[in-house]
Amino acid sequence: MAQIFISAGHGGFEDGVPDLGSVLPTTTEAAEMIRIRDLVVAELRSRNFAVLSVPDDLSAAQTLAWINARCRPQDIALEIHASALSDPGMRGSTVFYIAQNEVRRSHAEIMLLALRRRVPQLPSRGVRPDTESPTGRLLFTRSLSCPSLLMEIGSLSNPQDLAILQNQRRDVALGMADGLASWSRSVNSVTAPIAMASTSATASSTTRSGTFPEIRISINGGVYPETGIIVNDNSYVPIDVADLLGVDLSNATDVTRIRYANVVYVKAVDLRNYNVSVNWNADTRTILLRSPSGMQFCPGSMDRLMGFGSTSEMQLLMFLKSVNEGALNQYRDLPKLYREEAVIEGVFELPANLLLAGENVVAVEVHQPAAASSDIVFGLELKLREVLLGPYTPGAGNYTSMTLPEFPLVWINEVQPNNVSGALDNFGEREPWLELYN
Repeated sequence: MAQIFISAGHGGFEDGVPDLGSVLPTTTEAAEMIRIRDLVVAELRSRNFAVLSVPDDLSAAQTLAWINARCRPQDIALEIHASALSDPGMRGSTVFYIAQNEVRRSHAEIMLLALRRRVPQLPSRGVRPDTESPTGRLLFTRSLSCPSLLMEIGSLSNPQDLAILQNQRRDVALGMADGLASWSRSVNSVTAPIAMASTSATASSTTRSGTFPEIRISINGGVYPETGIIVNDNSYVPIDVADLLGVDLSNATDVTRIRYANVVYVKAVDLRNYNVSVNWNADTRTILLRSPSGMQFCPGSMDRLMGFGSTSEMQLLMFLKSVNEGALNQYRDLPKLYREEAVIEGVFELPANLLLAGENVVAVEVHQPAAASSDIVFGLELKLREVLLGPYTPGAGNYTSMTLPEFPLVWINEVQPNNVSGALDNFGEREPWLELYN
């Protein structure tokens, strides 16, 4: 059974000092969040959900470690806070999600919508990426091994929000319970087949089994020859990519690592901590990485064919040294000259219309001035474009077409967008509904 983790923001100890969060004359942020959290836990357990309440005496780092030691990919985690805005007139709820993750954004919208259905008097400040938080990044949304969100229920500095949190606490808890139940079902409909094989001693490194979708990787505009994977709706790239970007992760503790198919992957978004730009192209399913220098590691088509870094002057120097070490004493610029000559010669492109359906053989004949010459490098790149020939033709005309009979007329007979006390659905929840008549 999937688990739901709930953490009441603040309440623990930071550097040996109690962390009460925002402090008001009559209450504290920690006290209000603990009261709401306890009601949410009781409500979800009454609906037969497996709920784990994070101990209140843990620090922020200990909270992450406590959850990571127990969570699985199909679990979810929520931390609740109450903001204290400088302007008392500012109010409302917001949910933070890890930046550049549209799936997690949709989870945040589920939580916010469920809360406002139960408490429509509470304004919405929308869902926001964690890069728009005051700290610029939220560890709770980034450092857990399961999907996670951080919710600010309202503003303690606003009298109206404070009154709702204290006088409508039960309604707030019911709205959050509704959202967590829907969110958990949404995650499990996708990640249930994926299992975690084992967890290492550190919270940020795990070994996973199962099958994960592959994604393409682009580095500074160039195509990386290997692929990344999607885990819990987050992009992961081979750890070798960090070396190409000039990032040393040997002592990094703030980067999530997983081992999959005997390869170590790192969470791509964590590389932003090292001045790496991370973006996502949904159309091509490509993670776009750019280092501060913005330079391609192998500029030019010739170098792209040879692979990333395999034709650098240093590597050519080492290759020639292994073949004829004495020659380098006289011709130290030889590697540079080889690279310049390769760029001048360019790449010979084979027209696609020369290829036939079925098996093709590409034969290459290379001429050198001497039979024992070793200064030869050969690279080949084939770019394939998949053409769908079956009955499914997304983005193109339909494979088949026919004349359909006229559909009977349908009328909307009744609508209830804000179902507060009306009919229940199959899950015992009140959702918006409409009645159709034909």
